[in-house]
Amino acid sequence: CRPAVGNCPAFAIDASTPGSGKGKIVGLCSIIATGEEPARSGWPSNPEEQDKTLGGYAVAAPPIIAFDNVRGGISNQCLENALTTPIYGFRVLGVHEIMMLPFRSIVTYTGNNLGFLGDMIRRIIIGRLEPQTEHPEKIDPSAFRIPMIEQFVRDNRAKIVSALLTIARAYVLEGMPDQGLRMG
Repeated sequence: CRPAVGNCPAFAIDASTPGSGKGKIVGLCSIIATGEEPARSGWPSNPEEQDKTLGGYAVAAPPIIAFDNVRGGISNQCLENALTTPIYGFRVLGVHEIMMLPFRSIVTYTGNNLGFLGDMIRRIIIGRLEPQTEHPEKIDPSAFRIPMIEQFVRDNRAKIVSALLTIARAYVLEGMPDQGLRMG
């Protein structure tokens, strides 16, 4: 629904320990939304490289951008602008040309003990995982209520998408009431 909604916050799945399932959550959301796992990439530590990366994604326009295993604080003025403006302007690599495009991708971050600096805290929805074990990656998958969750989501994607679109339709039919969320 991102192109229909317009401005949309980024999403972060944060955890206290590695192996908590952060990437799995992003992958499952992507399978539901697109039918496929997202391409995953790193979030560069250099702000100039971050800007170049965002420009490249604006051109490619994937439905979901998955920055995986991010370290440190997340803060980037270009990202803040891309999330909150209808048209994103950026310099094309290698030339002195500005390109103007709608930024239609959902941006996700995964990492352990992430930090958000500046205005990013107002432009991101954070999910925090707190495993009850020191090594969650060692849990036997058969112990989960749905052991093969990716296959379950693929097999039931039509039902899940239908339910989500029903929720979105109900929200629109109610006049899209204010949810109390504020973005910059």
